[in-house]
Amino acid sequence: MFGRYCGVNPYWPTVNAVSLPECRALDLVDIIDFKWLMAAVGRKVHVERMQSDPEYARQCLVCGAGSAQPALRECAARLARRQGITLTDSPPAQA
Repeated sequence: MFGRYCGVNPYWPTVNAVSLPECRALDLVDIIDFKWLMAAVGRKVHVERMQSDPEYARQCLVCGAGSAQPALRECAARLARRQGITLTDSPPAQA
């Protein structure tokens, strides 16, 4: 789930391209940042599950987006935006 898109602009010169391993590292850094911001408000986040379970990731990000802490809200919004996750309380529609 995480790491599938790194926000690389296809119109930038290739010198600014980010490789897939770098992209995954950036995602991991953001997830770790999110984990510690959530810990500061008393919520535990399982990093590996965030990376492999889209519904768990969405639930964690919704929780973070509803925080009173601006840094946590911004981090949750950034991760959700990067991964195409909608931050609502309702579960995603079933196909």
